[in-house]
Amino acid sequence: MRKALVIGGMAGLLVLTACGGKDDSSTGPAASKTTAAAASDPLTLGPDGFRKLKLGATEADVKAAGWKIVGDLPGTPACPKTGELVLPNMTVTVSISTKYGAAAITALADMHTPEGIKEGSSLADTKKAYPQLTNPTGLPDSGRFETAVPGNANAKYRITVSQAKVVGVELIIGSNDCDPV
Repeated sequence: MRKALVIGGMAGLLVLTACGGKDDSSTGPAASKTTAAAASDPLTLGPDGFRKLKLGATEADVKAAGWKIVGDLPGTPACPKTGELVLPNMTVTVSISTKYGAAAITALADMHTPEGIKEGSSLADTKKAYPQLTNPTGLPDSGRFETAVPGNANAKYRITVSQAKVVGVELIIGSNDCDPV
């Protein structure tokens, strides 16, 4: 009996050792679940685009992804075009840079990041989802916060917050010469 307990305990220790180790969220099980969930959810913004549209896409690629080019953005010579994707209950927009292509995609309504952040999320939940979140304006509970996008080193989220609640989310290409609308 005692021998069986020792052997059972050692087997358990081996299982724990094999399953242990550092969890790298960019490649570990949590990331693959998040990525898989994001891929299957049509309202997920990121990590590299929205639906068929990828950051950096040319104007032709934007059209091929089903977006309508709606014209010039006044006062933004670097990003003269915008695209729209009309969905039930919302129209999603993309700013198109002449140099970098699809530069910024704006989330609306129930669109969310793979980590679940969307309009109405609390600032506290946003900080939990993105521990590296910064606020260049320096205000404690309002402003345009920014964070790197998990799974995409060439992008960032710009999360607009007012009174500790998210009021806007944008997925922005890292090399960006225009400010999203």
